[in-house]
Amino acid sequence: MNQSSVAQNQVLGPLLSAFARERLGFLTARPESVVLEDARGLHKLALSWDAAAHQAAWDSLAEPAAADATTVVRRMGTTIVCAHVPAEALTLAACVQDGLMSSLAAQCLDAAVSLGRNVLIVGPRACAWELIAALVGSGIRPALAGRTAELVPKRWAHVKSLAQARNLGPDRLAAWSIGPASIARLMGSYSGVVAWSPAVRLDQALMRFEAAIERRTPHVSTPLQVLAAIDLIVLVGRTPERIRVRGIYEIRLAEDGYRPTPLFVSGLMPAPDALVPVATPSFVDEIALLSDPVLADELRHAVPSAAQEPAPFVPEAEAEPQVERERMRPAPRVRRAAAPLVPSIVTRRTAPPPRPDAPPPGWELDQLSDDQLQEMAPAAGTSDDAAMAAAYGLAPPPRPAGVTAATPQNPGFEEALSRARLRDQQAEKDEETSSVPDDPRR
Repeated sequence: MNQSSVAQNQVLGPLLSAFARERLGFLTARPESVVLEDARGLHKLALSWDAAAHQAAWDSLAEPAAADATTVVRRMGTTIVCAHVPAEALTLAACVQDGLMSSLAAQCLDAAVSLGRNVLIVGPRACAWELIAALVGSGIRPALAGRTAELVPKRWAHVKSLAQARNLGPDRLAAWSIGPASIARLMGSYSGVVAWSPAVRLDQALMRFEAAIERRTPHVSTPLQVLAAIDLIVLVGRTPERIRVRGIYEIRLAEDGYRPTPLFVSGLMPAPDALVPVATPSFVDEIALLSDPVLADELRHAVPSAAQEPAPFVPEAEAEPQVERERMRPAPRVRRAAAPLVPSIVTRRTAPPPRPDAPPPGWELDQLSDDQLQEMAPAAGTSDDAAMAAAYGLAPPPRPAGVTAATPQNPGFEEALSRARLRDQQAEKDEETSSVPDDPRR
């Protein structure tokens, strides 16, 4: 079916007239259901499309056909799909004007692709295709990789394999109709690739990408292949008004493999819908040297001063010896403030001077009666206690309160004292006898 016959086909007229008002999108038709997918999201059109009209249109599409210069109609199963071919006039400036992203973010992405960075677009299909067409269409030799040859713009080349891409050598390569495994292989072998992943979150896209790599090469390090393939990830999200870019992330080397570092994010106050730069790209020096020094200065000065970029991870094998020694050196200890010293038990303390109004010493004893003083007096000990006190200077322990001696006088002490006196007298006599000299006449 050629272009003129499709244009004159009356059975496709309602679908084509409803789809002609959109610049880029998809229309899927089923009996009693016509759904349009564009930059604002999914919309069910109030179009009368019964089973008979659908069957007639489906029978007329034996093969994909071009309705006009920018529209392709094909059947997929029992569904009729209308798709727009990316126009030559679709540029990044038009995306900025439509509110898809900021001007600085668009210039940053364009410079990244021109330097050979690979970009993965994550989000709804219609808006992702619009962004891919604008990024790749800005190149000198753009090309499309995949099986959808009917969706290639006029001046784009269509490559069906990696070998054709290498022989053709396009400066920018689009991929919007291949799976994650093919995207990983294409990005791992080529530069300047802009591809699309049908995910809604950043982590979901990375997990699908890693799973596809693991299935293809299960015994190779998956994080290294992700680093070799993806340079930037553009997250496209849905807002109440339309679909717009919600964040731009750069894949950087980290200790645990790789880390998505945000370069542009939205949702920050006071303008939550604005795409605000939060970090400087790692390739900003290349932009200044090879592409646009003015853009490089804008990217450096657009980041708020409060935002701190993480230091790039350097593998240990590539670290210089001095840098390695500085990294392995333990951090200096922070000395805490000296606390006031508390004197220990053995520390000699100086008694404070008496106060002028202090009572005289011993006033507590003056308040006690004679009976209380008698009870507090130490009781007499036994002869053994006295012997210990005389021999070793050890006083016996105090008698418990309420315990008194058996007799007021201690006969044991008196007996010991008399024996001691007899020993002293005997010693004196022996000394006198021994001091008398012998008579020489004897």
